[in-house]
Amino acid sequence: MGLTLPAGMIARAAFSLLVALACALPASAFAQKTGAVVLELVVPFGPGGGADTLGRATAKMLAGVLGEPVQVSNVPGATGRQGIGKLIAAPADGRTLAVLTADTFTLQAYANPGWKLGDVIPLGIMMKQPSALFLPSNSRFKNWDGKAITGTINPGPNGAQMQKASLDPETWAVHLEADGKDASGKTVRYVIDGKLENIGAYQRVIRGTWMQGAAKGDFKIVRN
Repeated sequence: MGLTLPAGMIARAAFSLLVALACALPASAFAQKTGAVVLELVVPFGPGGGADTLGRATAKMLAGVLGEPVQVSNVPGATGRQGIGKLIAAPADGRTLAVLTADTFTLQAYANPGWKLGDVIPLGIMMKQPSALFLPSNSRFKNWDGKAITGTINPGPNGAQMQKASLDPETWAVHLEADGKDASGKTVRYVIDGKLENIGAYQRVIRGTWMQGAAKGDFKIVRN
């Protein structure tokens, strides 16, 4: 399904790029109309998506202003890593640009993102688009305050059905209660109280206490 973007949004995006390009490209690129490609705009995702629609709309406006073709190259793969790799490997003449989406930017949260922030320079913000979670309108949930959670702990044959769950979005405190079966088949209650730490860091931590029937203890989980 195609994505239609407001004309004003595309115009502002193209204007940001044009200002940067006017300073970056040699004057000969604008002065002589040869029919050769002046710019290549890399879209690090396949055709038909939001990034592709934005890239092609911007390329069309740039071509109209420059009077020269602007080539759009779709280079999908690895959440945009392949496309950004093509941008970084291109000659440093300012003629190759790329659309960098939030999906590709989130790779920086991983240990081996494949590229560094210092490898690229932003010319302008193309668009601001919030993301959201959706449920069918006939769902039993009509709104969400961040505290009502349902599901299964350890889904599978030994899963424990969640009975109570809450997340305090202000303190990042988590409380979970679930009913499972012990080795004898007897129902046992699991209770977990924890707190998320270092939310903005890659190595996030959750630590707290756990209880399984009469047994209890402390835990600490670190993402690495």
